[in-house]
Amino acid sequence: MQTFTDSQIYFVASLPNIGREKARYAAEIVSDTTQCVINVDDWSKTVHGLGPVISNRVKEVLNQPFREQGGETPLSHKVNRFFKTNLSAFHKQ
Repeated sequence: MQTFTDSQIYFVASLPNIGREKARYAAEIVSDTTQCVINVDDWSKTVHGLGPVISNRVKEVLNQPFREQGGETPLSHKVNRFFKTNLSAFHKQ
């Protein structure tokens, strides 16, 4: 069974050029996954191994429209839905 921390690390690690090790570094710096994504601009200053090239690529991916079979949906809606679904249970503990 995957823990919430495992799920959060998996989510951040799936972003471009992040991977599990850098996701763990990012998790040590911020309080939760939402703050990690919100503070992507600070990654190059605060997270070991994440420079401006990687953080800019992540910002680009997070801010681009996401195309699904039914049309376009902003990726931010996907991220928000992920957080509401997965982190609401985490905060109840």
